[in-house]
Amino acid sequence: TDPSAHHFIGKKIMREVTIDDESRPQPGFVYGWLSADDSDFVDPQTGRAAPLWHVKYDDGDKEDLEEWEIEEAVSAHVSYVKRMRERQRREQKRAQDAVDARGGGGGGC
Repeated sequence: TDPSAHHFIGKKIMREVTIDDESRPQPGFVYGWLSADDSDFVDPQTGRAAPLWHVKYDDGDKEDLEEWEIEEAVSAHVSYVKRMRERQRREQKRAQDAVDARGGGGGGC
């Protein structure tokens, strides 16, 4: 299977990982996959061969994830980006409100 031929390839992910007994979000990306035909993974729920996606985290760790895990991780990254953008908008608004409260910030001599 061509490792670049799946729509998850190159997608950013966010997954909760445990490091030193502490759970924290870990960003990464999908860099490859194995189709069900190429994978030796058997889905325990169906008993059939299933695809796996290769991910690399920003800290250098790698792991293989099942389809449901990839879907969750991609969705978690999208949600994370939305939360960060909203937080940034709120902070910018607070900063602008503080400038406005001081009289516009363009103060003169």
